[in-house]
Amino acid sequence: MATLLRRNRWQKMGLLFAGIMLCGLIKMSAEAQVPKKMNYQGVLRNVSGQLVTGSVQMTFTLYDAATGGNAVWTETRTVTVTSGNYSVDLGATKPINVTEAKSYWLGVKVGTGAEMTPRKELTSAMYALFIDGVTVKNGNVGIGTTTPSSKLEIVGPSESYPNNKALTIYTNGESADFKDQIVIRSSLNTGYGIAFSGQGHHRGGIYAENAGGTANERGNIGIWTRNQGNIYLDAGKVGIGTTNPDQKLHVNGPIRWNGTAKLDYHYPYNEIRWGDNTGWYFSFVRDRDGKHLVDIRDNGNVGIGTTNLVAKVTLPEGSRLSLDDNADDRAIFVPTGEGEPLVLTNHGAAANPTIRFRDDGTGSDKMVVNVQTGNVQIDGKLTVKEVLVKTNVWADFVFDKGYQLMPLSDVEQHISTQKHLPGIPSAQEVAANGISVGEMQAKLLQKVEELTLHLIDQDKKLAALQQENEALKESIEQLQQAQ
Repeated sequence: MATLLRRNRWQKMGLLFAGIMLCGLIKMSAEAQVPKKMNYQGVLRNVSGQLVTGSVQMTFTLYDAATGGNAVWTETRTVTVTSGNYSVDLGATKPINVTEAKSYWLGVKVGTGAEMTPRKELTSAMYALFIDGVTVKNGNVGIGTTTPSSKLEIVGPSESYPNNKALTIYTNGESADFKDQIVIRSSLNTGYGIAFSGQGHHRGGIYAENAGGTANERGNIGIWTRNQGNIYLDAGKVGIGTTNPDQKLHVNGPIRWNGTAKLDYHYPYNEIRWGDNTGWYFSFVRDRDGKHLVDIRDNGNVGIGTTNLVAKVTLPEGSRLSLDDNADDRAIFVPTGEGEPLVLTNHGAAANPTIRFRDDGTGSDKMVVNVQTGNVQIDGKLTVKEVLVKTNVWADFVFDKGYQLMPLSDVEQHISTQKHLPGIPSAQEVAANGISVGEMQAKLLQKVEELTLHLIDQDKKLAALQQENEALKESIEQLQQAQ
């Protein structure tokens, strides 16, 4: 009896159930089965008209008819009611799987009582995905097709452009110049497979040519902007500013990049080519002040820090060309003006730093300059008009008092046995060690001075003999007269 009273009570409450609202909000799940959930809201009062508060068991059923018909889905839920208001996501425990676009009615039952009448016909929000031309079947959505084979399949009309677009999205601005669009055309007609573009003065976009394009456009992808700054992909080649790239990357216009540009090795060599006419040049220019850092001309001349390329390599006056990373250790200093020297340096940690001029063919050093000692070694002839030799040793000591002049008999004996003058290197020594020009000049002068002293001594002896002869001559004449 108590059960019957409770049942009748809920039935009466169902008759007084008023203000039931259906918002029809469709929620898409991650599994892309459409639709699965529906939010349902209502107001629940008891037989006295008072708003109910508490947990109530309710059963919701979808039918394909207002009365009778077939139940296509049902779910029992414990619903929390606050001051008569409740909100429940239908399909939370048992997904709502409806695959046909037609009318449905919702039946509501409270507790174990009878289902409320009449059933509530669902509003159009429930059918947002069942509009004209849209089909949902087996979890797939088709637009323009009744047999979708993928999660989303869109088929455009078989008409000529511009009526052949399968999908167009417009974002309207203040004028036509600020409208953007996405266009996917049918592959049955000449034109784009996919195009993202704009309208009017500010247009730009991406397009993919399909088989209906020209022979040079089939299978290509193009990106274009307002001021002809276009990118075009053609058979593995990328063109920027050109629709006919003939290399892997073909740029028609200036290039600017930030960061590192890496050129990987490619057998047998790598090349960077530019310019197709005479008079072209390649420059590295500092952006902040326009200063030319490196310039290369089509005649092969290179300028570093200067645009006046008068030789194969030109540096500005007063610059330094360092040959390693130790500042001035190994460097070439360019003169700052006329009359200034060209300076070559080679210091560093080397014990015997040198500057060498080497024959690439033989590998031999033809001239070696020792930076520390100043010694120069030349393998070859030195032709000069004048040689200035500075030496601290000279032969003036020969004229000092107490200098022991070798007797000529001893000189004769030395020449007889050694075959060269005393104090002068032999032919074998010269062949093995060479001679010092300054030292040899001093030795030769010593011999000249010694010879001079010998001549002076001989002259004195001759003068004495001459006087003796004159005295003897006078004595003979006196004897002859006395007879």
